[in-house]
Amino acid sequence: MAPRTDLLKYDASERERGELNSVLRSSVRDAAAPVERESVESARHGASLYEVVSDRDTTRLLFISRDESLLNQTQQSLDGYLDLPEVFDEVHIVILRPGIPAKNPVLRVAPNVWLYIATAQHWWWTPVAAMNLIHEQLEFADGFRPDLIVARDPYESAIVALWAARRYGRAAQLHVLEDYLNPAVAQRLPQSGWRLLIAKQATRRFLSVRTATNQIRDKLKQVYTHIPDIATLPRLNNYESFATAKISRNLKEKYPQFSFIAIYFGALSYESTAYQVIDAARFILQNKRVGLLIVGDGKARAEFQKRTALLGIQNQVVFERTAEDMIGYLRTADVLVVTDIDGVSDEVALRGAAAGVPIIATHTALRSDLFTDDVSALLCAPGDTESLTEKFSVILNNFPLRGQLRSAAFEVVQTRLHEDPSVYRKAYRASVEEGLFAGEVIMGDEGETKSSPENI
Repeated sequence: MAPRTDLLKYDASERERGELNSVLRSSVRDAAAPVERESVESARHGASLYEVVSDRDTTRLLFISRDESLLNQTQQSLDGYLDLPEVFDEVHIVILRPGIPAKNPVLRVAPNVWLYIATAQHWWWTPVAAMNLIHEQLEFADGFRPDLIVARDPYESAIVALWAARRYGRAAQLHVLEDYLNPAVAQRLPQSGWRLLIAKQATRRFLSVRTATNQIRDKLKQVYTHIPDIATLPRLNNYESFATAKISRNLKEKYPQFSFIAIYFGALSYESTAYQVIDAARFILQNKRVGLLIVGDGKARAEFQKRTALLGIQNQVVFERTAEDMIGYLRTADVLVVTDIDGVSDEVALRGAAAGVPIIATHTALRSDLFTDDVSALLCAPGDTESLTEKFSVILNNFPLRGQLRSAAFEVVQTRLHEDPSVYRKAYRASVEEGLFAGEVIMGDEGETKSSPENI
């Protein structure tokens, strides 16, 4: 039997987009049986396929997202840990994706989870494709199936959620997972001008909003004062084992020439901030006992290697494509450097904190929310190479500070994140379901609440 396939590893070319359907078929096969292609309509009239274990009434959700990682059906998850089939009674997920429409855009990936792929040639047409797909797949003679509509971003997904909320008279909730009000974040968005405009207009039309961090929550509360229900989504601490797990690789044994090792994880693309790390570390790397380990791969890998040669530090900088033992690398490094500002790098920072490695990081909403500068991490502004250089120098020459950062960062992970997966799932479900009681969607001017979805 062929292994499951992560669709994100496929090149987004026209040819492979045309083969999306066959890729999906191979990516979601169960170990004992093929993927079911039963429609929602037929499933509703058949025998019960799962038992509802929640003490709440049955909740049926429609998630709308631009996140193509949800196409990887190794796990039906929103955040890598949240098993949707275990949390909600019935889940429908619509993915908005530019490209050639799949021949079979609907898959049943779990007994109570359906995945829909809405594709259009250009990104701005994907909401229309999603609306048509929802109309075709989720409207029945006795009404619209989902109870709550959740947009997982304030861009195209929010447009679709607002449309569906109005058309079907359902409550809607918006998830803001990145701080689009931060210019540095907004500039990274494709077609940033249009998407920022969409986000600002769409956010104010929801009565229930969930954010990834307290910092984003507080900022939205200041800007959108009329929204009655703004809260932070719970987050799972899945890192307890990092501090005690048996490690197979010790960096000091692997690179005995170095007594101090800084480590960076990240894709080596032309947009990577690894160049900033190299430039900032070049002064401490004049010391032959200091090393920088860069773990990652990408098209610009050779360019970064050339840069170290130009700076005369090629013997002090080691490139590895993948980590043989990530936990071991983190626990035996002297400092973890996190300068990228995406969600993947936030995850790296949390893993580092759980492993007890001192952290130098650029500000993001999550890091600024969890860590305190000079207490639990050394933080600097994105792109500030001079500040990063100073942080390197400080941590190299201050052994007590490294000990303080280790313990303080580990305490953050232990106290700020949910440790029990079952408690986390209940908290997540409760937070999302509060959107059912926040009222109808706002579609008028800011501050003007419409009492009925028909007024949208």
